[in-house]
Amino acid sequence: MELTRLGNVFLSFQFKIYRMRTFTRLFALAGLVLFIGGNAIAQNHSQNQEQLKKYESDELYASDCKHDVSGKWIGTEIQYDETGSFIKVKFDIVFEFVQDGNKVTGTSYIKDKLANDIGYMNIRGYVIGDKLHFEEYELTGQQWETPNRVWCFRTGELDLTQIRRKMQLSGDYDAYAAYDYRPCRDYCHTVVQKDTKDSDGPEVAEFKFAEEKENLISVAPSPFRDQTTLSYTLDKDAKVQLDVFDLSGRKVVELINGNQTSGKYSQVFEAAGNPVGSYIVRLFVDDKLYTKQVVIMR
Repeated sequence: MELTRLGNVFLSFQFKIYRMRTFTRLFALAGLVLFIGGNAIAQNHSQNQEQLKKYESDELYASDCKHDVSGKWIGTEIQYDETGSFIKVKFDIVFEFVQDGNKVTGTSYIKDKLANDIGYMNIRGYVIGDKLHFEEYELTGQQWETPNRVWCFRTGELDLTQIRRKMQLSGDYDAYAAYDYRPCRDYCHTVVQKDTKDSDGPEVAEFKFAEEKENLISVAPSPFRDQTTLSYTLDKDAKVQLDVFDLSGRKVVELINGNQTSGKYSQVFEAAGNPVGSYIVRLFVDDKLYTKQVVIMR
């Protein structure tokens, strides 16, 4: 009996040791799995972060900007028919901008014949050189609620000039249906001046505008659905950088970054994977900057 009891105790002790060893091995194995898995997750997260950085860009942003467009701008928008020869309607138009460096945000709206504010839009863009690249991207309020009314987002480039010591934005722009970004048929032109009525300071000081230069970039077609071709000509060897940005400042693609010899060049910009809207094509030729706005539509 005693021998049997001692044998049972010995076997029980050995089983406990075996269980402890097994548990220790399982614990160690689980720790190894967690360690490897944790490293894999951390590495994957790191790789994802690096991948995400490709879609983050502040290269359009400049803290210094020689033109300040912040404040209220008031003027006239003229809408022509499809031929561009017949005036369909005129509106008073107002832009209210906030500027941070060269980045611009704000609102725009038009006034009807009774001076009611209608069609509030959020707006964003960048001042680059002597141009304001902009787009309306969100309808925030409307006076008219007529069934089946289609609001159109304005987008384009406005030239910044100075007329009798007053700053003026003017230019032609396109418009696209807010619900599906198809082209609106109207051809638009606007001229707005900075409102200085509420300003306590002196009128705007003289600005030194850049000399008028031919834009090297040509884009065809624009607007486009699938792809468009960006073309330019170099009259001498130069360092060239060609990028495309959206109007929030995100770099969409870098097409060229390197030295090129004189001659004609073209690059294809694909719409695939990019949402409808306005895009800025930016071309550096040595230290000279050129920009062009293009539109992806449905």
